[in-house]
Amino acid sequence: MWVLAVFALAVGLSLAAHLNDGYAILVFPPYRAELSLNLAILLWIAGFVLGYMLLRMVAHTLRLPLYVRDFRARSVELAVPGVERHRLVFESRPKPYSRRRVAAFKVYERVPANSPLKRNAEIQLAVDLVLAAAVPEARPA
Repeated sequence: MWVLAVFALAVGLSLAAHLNDGYAILVFPPYRAELSLNLAILLWIAGFVLGYMLLRMVAHTLRLPLYVRDFRARSVELAVPGVERHRLVFESRPKPYSRRRVAAFKVYERVPANSPLKRNAEIQLAVDLVLAAAVPEARPA
């Protein structure tokens, strides 16, 4: 349907441009150029669009250092090991730790860093954190 609208617009513009007999005269001494008014309008619109795109490119280029700084900051955040990332996420939240989260971190921290059980402890910590987030903690009456 939109294709039909584009073709109808093209036909309408063509018929309107056909009725226009105006000229634009550009004078650059010692030269003089006559353009049809339709071509002059078309060139003016194209120049505006190209100027806008050029200004957007310059603005984007001037902001590149900011984009790179943000990208590197995100890359450093993603380079944090999994469990530490969970800890940072929960520390950044405004609500206090639930007892389940505190217990999960205490169990994980008891496993030595060079232990082969460290990976199992990470998995168990992730499961405990998911469960702690999914099941609301009972509040005393």
